[in-house]
Amino acid sequence: MGRGLHGTERKSGVQGLCFSRAHLVLLPPSFLLPLPYGMPTSSPPLTSYASQTSPPQVEHSVLVRSAQPVLDLCAKYGIKVLARGGTLGGLLSAKYLGAPPPDPVRGDADLDSVPGCLDAVNNVGGWARLQAALAVIKGIADKHGVKPETVALRWQIDAGCFPLVTTRWSSRVWRQFGYEGWSSFEVSGGRPGVDGPLFQVESFLDVEDVRALAGLAAVH
Repeated sequence: MGRGLHGTERKSGVQGLCFSRAHLVLLPPSFLLPLPYGMPTSSPPLTSYASQTSPPQVEHSVLVRSAQPVLDLCAKYGIKVLARGGTLGGLLSAKYLGAPPPDPVRGDADLDSVPGCLDAVNNVGGWARLQAALAVIKGIADKHGVKPETVALRWQIDAGCFPLVTTRWSSRVWRQFGYEGWSSFEVSGGRPGVDGPLFQVESFLDVEDVRALAGLAAVH
């Protein structure tokens, strides 16, 4: 058991991928066992719910922190949490830094949903606010030799969450994990992959990075 940069306890690192019908979840080995669904009919102590319930899903990211009270409660009782919105539907990518907002008519295959992403942008303060946040995230990514997506997802992991991201079954499926080499044998060796630091036991984000990311919270 280790302790993340946010002060929350976490397992020994993210080392597996769990597939659902529409999402990928980054999970540690101990979390890959099936969990029973539904609450027990009796009323045992709350601490026993951690092993008897399906994990809660919340929206939690470097920009949206409104679920923090839920995370704090779950951490207290050892309940695992799945977190959506880590990359803001795909917008926390170098592709959108310095670019205009995506066109909902033309669409964008690298985003979960253009209308949904635009709604999320409005929720965090608009496109200019997103650009400022993305510049900070990109700076941290360049510092560590990773992609902005990797920084955003690693922040979720260090916050005590397991990132829940939408799958895209194409050459784009791994881009949300900071990997560009699917179609390049020289880069991939013929296999898909991700930014290695995302899966390190110890976070690559340092105290300076965490401080900078803490200042990006737009929704509390």
